[in-house]
Amino acid sequence: MTRPGQDRRLVALVACTIVGAVALRTAWMADEAFLTFRVADNFVHGFGLRWNVAERVQVFTHPAWLALVSAFYAITHEAYFTVLAVSIAFAIAVMYLLVTRLAVDTPSAVGAAAVLVLSKAFVDYTTSGFETPLTYALIAGFWALYFGGPHARAVRLWLPLAAALLVLTDAAAAALVIPALAVAIWRTRAQGVARPIVIALAPILVWEAFAFFYYGALLPNPTIARLYAGLSTAERTRHGIVYLLDSINLDPLTLTVVGAAIALALAGTARGTRALAVGLVLYLLLVIRMGGDAMTGRLLAPALLCAAVVVSRVDTDALTPAMRVQALSAIVGLELMSPRPITHVRRYPDSPQRYVSDVTGIVDARHLSSLGTALVNLRRNVPWPTEDGVPGGRTPRESEPRVVVSDRPGLQGFFGGPSLHLIHTGAATDPVLARLPAKPASQVGVERRPIPDGYVKVLAGAPASFTDPTVALLYGRAVAATRDPIWSWRRFRRLVQINFGRGGPEVPR
Repeated sequence: MTRPGQDRRLVALVACTIVGAVALRTAWMADEAFLTFRVADNFVHGFGLRWNVAERVQVFTHPAWLALVSAFYAITHEAYFTVLAVSIAFAIAVMYLLVTRLAVDTPSAVGAAAVLVLSKAFVDYTTSGFETPLTYALIAGFWALYFGGPHARAVRLWLPLAAALLVLTDAAAAALVIPALAVAIWRTRAQGVARPIVIALAPILVWEAFAFFYYGALLPNPTIARLYAGLSTAERTRHGIVYLLDSINLDPLTLTVVGAAIALALAGTARGTRALAVGLVLYLLLVIRMGGDAMTGRLLAPALLCAAVVVSRVDTDALTPAMRVQALSAIVGLELMSPRPITHVRRYPDSPQRYVSDVTGIVDARHLSSLGTALVNLRRNVPWPTEDGVPGGRTPRESEPRVVVSDRPGLQGFFGGPSLHLIHTGAATDPVLARLPAKPASQVGVERRPIPDGYVKVLAGAPASFTDPTVALLYGRAVAATRDPIWSWRRFRRLVQINFGRGGPEVPR
């Protein structure tokens, strides 16, 4: 007869093996992830934390993930396999924590592991090159500390530090843990509340100070682009609701489990998870308010992990064996309802439009990209550069400086090398376009901008001359913020004007 501890270790071994195998089977890389990889490549080769080497623009929203990618890239000088390996290692570590540290008994461990392995959202973004795996690890680490009995040292140091790193990885996902952090600080208020608050805020403030002086902006360029896109609150809210409905259609397990987890936590069925339920509700409201995303399930993956934590905290002693079987069957049944199996990978060409919703425009990103960047398809496509800058030994990087406009700039920019100045029509990489209104038909998450007349020629070296005074104003500000010497006193005065609205007319939104 095996002891409970041995049962849990066996479940952990099986669960970690399965999640690793599924991650390898479904591993892929999003084009957008190569925006981060190009910044890491430029940084490692001495060009600074830049997308285009001519200007300092923060094209990423996850400085902690960029730091991690840059550290490994500096060692391997290879992005594709390196980031996949790091991502899968995080997924395995998260599964191990969930089963061995968070689950209260073996049946709850099995249920929580099944929720993760069968969720399309969790599996799709376990790889992809996005910051999601680090988000998973920080969330799982936070809850492991929180449910480990939040003693004074954990509350005063590790919990606020994990929350701060989560803000620097995925600021929206921090809503999932902030209520619990507040509860933990309140419970130990006799020990003092100032220190954990300072620890939580210090890394964020340090980064913001760096971003202000280096990039000339307190917010990342993609965030600025969203703020200036011109979409109303009603439009974003409507799309946010549609985003949740799209997830239910393609991945019925994820949101169903999230909803059930909120109910279980608020009912007190799962031990000590009411603060977690509050975080889940806040996060879902934030997703709706943001308008969702262009990629199905991407914003729901962190919420699903928190829902799995709730499942792991359910004491199953009060459940009969039949009830346990029914609960597990419901989880498996929800996965079987999905129109696209989680382990499916495209091996043959078919219509890309099949993976883009005609109604919402939301993209099933992994299925759309798998033919080109899936790990199982590498015999035909080799989407990574070698150390000498040649992608797969096929096409050398650009050698002549030129300016290019692209809807999907990631792979093209990474392969093109530092001499290529690449403008993203979605404005993620350009400080001028980010502050212009989007095209009327733009979808939330991919708000396209029209390229101003003469803008490409000016970036290629022609004298600055714009017929539109708004573009001329924005370009002058962008030059001061992103191209003038960092320690110039003139630049610093302009940064105060640009960021805090002093001097010069406001740009219409």
